[in-house]
Amino acid sequence: MEIIFTPEGQAIFSDYTASHIGEVLGIVIDGRVITAPRIQQAITVERVLLTGSFTDEEARVLAIQLRYGALPVPLALESVEVFAPAEAE
Repeated sequence: MEIIFTPEGQAIFSDYTASHIGEVLGIVIDGRVITAPRIQQAITVERVLLTGSFTDEEARVLAIQLRYGALPVPLALESVEVFAPAEAE
Protein backbone atom coordinates (compact mmCIF):
# COMPACT_ATOMS: atom_id res chain seq x y z
CA MET A 1 0.00 0.00 0.00
CA GLU A 2 1.38 3.41 -0.93
CA ILE A 3 0.98 6.66 1.01
CA ILE A 4 1.72 9.98 -0.73
CA PHE A 5 2.56 13.03 1.40
CA THR A 6 2.24 16.71 0.57
CA PRO A 7 5.58 18.58 0.81
CA GLU A 8 4.59 19.91 4.25
CA GLY A 9 3.46 16.47 5.44
CA GLN A 10 6.66 14.94 4.14
CA ALA A 11 8.78 17.42 6.16
CA ILE A 12 6.77 16.82 9.35
CA PHE A 13 6.81 13.04 8.96
CA SER A 14 10.52 13.03 8.11
CA ASP A 15 11.41 14.95 11.28
CA TYR A 16 9.13 12.80 13.44
CA THR A 17 10.26 9.43 12.12
CA ALA A 18 13.95 10.39 12.26
CA SER A 19 13.66 11.07 15.98
CA HIS A 20 11.50 8.01 16.80
CA ILE A 21 13.26 5.08 15.06
CA GLY A 22 12.43 1.80 16.75
CA GLU A 23 9.25 3.16 18.30
CA VAL A 24 5.67 2.28 17.41
CA LEU A 25 3.61 4.79 15.44
CA GLY A 26 -0.11 4.41 16.09
CA ILE A 27 -2.35 5.44 13.21
CA VAL A 28 -5.65 6.52 14.78
CA ILE A 29 -8.88 7.44 13.01
CA ASP A 30 -11.94 8.51 14.99
CA GLY A 31 -10.25 7.55 18.26
CA ARG A 32 -9.54 3.98 17.11
CA VAL A 33 -6.08 2.56 16.39
CA ILE A 34 -6.24 1.03 12.93
CA THR A 35 -2.60 -0.01 12.74
CA ALA A 36 0.55 0.48 14.78
CA PRO A 37 3.72 -0.16 12.77
CA ARG A 38 7.22 0.13 14.21
CA ILE A 39 9.32 2.93 12.67
CA GLN A 40 12.28 1.14 11.07
CA GLN A 41 13.98 4.18 9.54
CA ALA A 42 13.43 7.86 8.88
CA ILE A 43 10.75 8.33 6.24
CA THR A 44 12.11 11.19 4.15
CA VAL A 45 10.43 10.66 0.79
CA GLU A 46 7.10 11.78 -0.67
CA ARG A 47 5.87 8.25 -1.41
CA VAL A 48 5.93 5.53 1.23
CA LEU A 49 5.16 1.86 0.80
CA LEU A 50 3.67 0.15 3.87
CA THR A 51 4.82 -3.43 4.16
CA GLY A 52 3.98 -6.20 6.57
CA SER A 53 2.32 -9.56 6.92
CA PHE A 54 -1.10 -8.44 5.71
CA THR A 55 -3.57 -10.72 4.02
CA ASP A 56 -5.06 -9.30 0.83
CA GLU A 57 -8.27 -8.51 2.72
CA GLU A 58 -6.43 -6.81 5.62
CA ALA A 59 -4.45 -4.67 3.17
CA ARG A 60 -7.65 -3.70 1.31
CA VAL A 61 -9.43 -2.72 4.55
CA LEU A 62 -6.41 -0.75 5.79
CA ALA A 63 -6.18 1.09 2.45
CA ILE A 64 -9.85 2.05 2.71
CA GLN A 65 -9.40 3.25 6.29
CA LEU A 66 -6.34 5.33 5.39
CA ARG A 67 -8.12 6.89 2.42
CA TYR A 68 -11.04 7.71 4.73
CA GLY A 69 -8.58 9.45 7.04
CA ALA A 70 -6.88 11.32 4.19
CA LEU A 71 -8.70 14.55 4.93
CA PRO A 72 -6.50 17.66 5.10
CA VAL A 73 -5.90 17.67 8.86
CA PRO A 74 -2.68 18.42 10.71
CA LEU A 75 -0.44 15.70 12.10
CA ALA A 76 -0.64 15.86 15.89
CA LEU A 77 1.21 14.00 18.61
CA GLU A 78 -1.52 13.05 21.07
CA SER A 79 0.44 11.01 23.56
CA VAL A 80 3.54 8.95 24.09
CA GLU A 81 3.41 5.70 26.05
CA VAL A 82 6.40 3.54 26.85
CA PHE A 83 5.88 -0.12 27.67
CA ALA A 84 8.46 -2.47 29.14
CA PRO A 85 8.22 -6.24 29.39
CA ALA A 86 6.87 -7.54 32.70
CA GLU A 87 9.48 -8.99 35.00
CA ALA A 88 9.38 -12.74 35.49
CA GLU A 89 8.59 -13.97 38.97
